[in-house]
Amino acid sequence: MNVIAEFDLSTPILAETRHAVTGLVVDVEDLQLRSGKAPALVCWVDCDDFDTIDRELPNDPTVEAFEILAESNGRRLYRVALSEEGETSLVYPIAVEHGITFLEVRATDDGTHISARIPNRDVLFSLQSLLEERDVSLQLKRIYRADDPGEASYGISERQREILLYAVEKGFFEVPRKITLREIAAEFDISDQAVSTLLRRGLTNLLRHTLVSSSDT
Repeated sequence: MNVIAEFDLSTPILAETRHAVTGLVVDVEDLQLRSGKAPALVCWVDCDDFDTIDRELPNDPTVEAFEILAESNGRRLYRVALSEEGETSLVYPIAVEHGITFLEVRATDDGTHISARIPNRDVLFSLQSLLEERDVSLQLKRIYRADDPGEASYGISERQREILLYAVEKGFFEVPRKITLREIAAEFDISDQAVSTLLRRGLTNLLRHTLVSSSDT
């Protein structure tokens, strides 16, 4: 059975940096496990205050070093090498041992949110128990079968679908725009950056499932 789980984690990784910037959104693109070096997170960061992030990262106890890899559309791509404390807090190695595949990892100032493919529910509950031993809490938000046609239609989550539909109905994609990101954010009581990320990922997944054929990949 192919099962998708969405859950929140209370992890200390980048917590001090995340709490320093309200509205910050971190999308983890990759975890690099490097021989002889500290593991590193490669992540896109959306925020309005990169100066604060660059000032806080060196003082974050889970960070050993960082570098800026790229900038695009108001976002920055960082490589963040984890300290020993950060490395011991990683959930990914435990998840891999249990056959869990992370599909999306997003961290904000209020927590870390993960979407993952899991073999079955029992595996997820085993992971939850192991994490509790490390003082990391896992709060399950949603679980469903990946082949359920009523869930994640065209590869987009229900939240992405909700934001996309609202944006279309209110004229966000028209020229000129009839509604701003800030107005959409206010409607859903989330940050501008969170709306931007949801729209971008939703559109990307939608296009991949509707325009990209197997011969294109």
